[in-house]
Amino acid sequence: MASSTKGIVTVAYWDTEGGSRPPRLLGEYKGTPTIRLFTPKKKQKKKGSNSEKIVLDYNHGERNLKDLKKFLEYQIPNFVDRIKFGVDEYYKIKQKADKYGLPIALLFTSKPKPTSTSIKWLSTEYRRRMLVVEIPPVDKNSKIWNEIIGGGSGDNDEEKEVLPALYIIPPSSSGSGSTDDDDNDDKSKIITYEGGDYKRRKLEDFFNEHSLKEPVFEPIIVKDKDDSGTDDTTAEKPPQSKEDNSNDEKEKATESKEKQKSPGGDEF
Repeated sequence: MASSTKGIVTVAYWDTEGGSRPPRLLGEYKGTPTIRLFTPKKKQKKKGSNSEKIVLDYNHGERNLKDLKKFLEYQIPNFVDRIKFGVDEYYKIKQKADKYGLPIALLFTSKPKPTSTSIKWLSTEYRRRMLVVEIPPVDKNSKIWNEIIGGGSGDNDEEKEVLPALYIIPPSSSGSGSTDDDDNDDKSKIITYEGGDYKRRKLEDFFNEHSLKEPVFEPIIVKDKDDSGTDDTTAEKPPQSKEDNSNDEKEKATESKEKQKSPGGDEF
């Protein structure tokens, strides 16, 4: 079991015959052998921590390698954004990536199968450093490759979609939630995976090269632009001193007197 899930799941054991009380993390057990899975909670109280766990006892089949491995692979955390409904769904994910300044790993699969164990593991390992997006070959996704990667017209015979395919979409340079046409249409910045096969170690090297070095927890721009095209952050005035407030009141009083002296002054 340990060798077949090496690098994805850590397998450890506690010897109950030693007589000592098990660590608090392991919890109580009623009989042996007890097989227990610990996975990090998606939302931790402390940012960047994995100390809070979800605990699950194995009661899902026979205790053989095949069933245990299947159980573990199913329980691996999954942060893959899987597109099912076409181009519009991709652009929503792109806005999220732009908001946090994240690159996108865009995987076009050759078959509409469930997300593989390796891709789920990569999405967890590089969470908050890169968005992992999977695009299965279903009818509603038929135009995505040409829209994002290809020539855009669909008439270029030299450029055809070959599956599976993996691309890196670099972070947007236009800031949070960007819909800048130049940024979205610059396909020359897209990086193509040319590793040959899709073994986890090769994919890990590729992801490591193009992901952010540190996880991102907050949007790179906190407030978006309002409808008038001005930044909300500029709309907030800094606190004024008592002297400033006094001067403002005098100016308002003067303006009020001038308006009273000039009937119809607001007409022009």
